[in-house]
Amino acid sequence: MKRTPLRGRSAKRVQADRLRKWLRTQFLAIHPDCERCGQPASDVHEIIRRSQAKDAALRPELFVALCRACHTWATEHPRAAHAAGYVLWSWEDNDDALEVARIKRRIPYR
Repeated sequence: MKRTPLRGRSAKRVQADRLRKWLRTQFLAIHPDCERCGQPASDVHEIIRRSQAKDAALRPELFVALCRACHTWATEHPRAAHAAGYVLWSWEDNDDALEVARIKRRIPYR
């Protein structure tokens, strides 16, 4: 059986991944604590999934600093996370919904 090799990433994708990594590093430097429990943050969670908003990984206003346990909770319990302001649905990608999510998380407007 002949196998074809995997294609490499495009230069555009490599650049976007580099920018995403840099944005996440900077965000965690500014927000070192988990916004949900107060433990040291290790993950950056996008409140709108990357599959739902093409540029979600490059929009810091959608970022939330979470520890691994809270990030897992937000991913595995989307309805509860939505009620708490840690998840937005794809149709809620607007300034009003972002402000409501901040209020739910008790985060002041940035």
